[in-house]
Amino acid sequence: MDECPCGNCGSERTRVSGWSVSPEMVYLECADCGHITAVIGPSVRRMVPTCPTCGKLVRLELVRVPASDGFVRAGDPCVRRATCEDGHVVWL
Repeated sequence: MDECPCGNCGSERTRVSGWSVSPEMVYLECADCGHITAVIGPSVRRMVPTCPTCGKLVRLELVRVPASDGFVRAGDPCVRRATCEDGHVVWL
């Protein structure tokens, strides 16, 4: 996957947080400042995450990690779960 710098602070620590099929664009979220940048162009298709098992596009979801007591509260850490249409699950 190609790396693009943040449009706000210039950091290289960005990740794909979403994408659009028409027009082809991805949304990059900066790990340093939280800014979201829309990227449009021919390199976008290579930036969209695909399933490592079957190569199909995945759906990203944020999943909250419950505390040790089993309850989920606002502000708890999140992990990203990617699921393809064949049901393969990858944790990002």
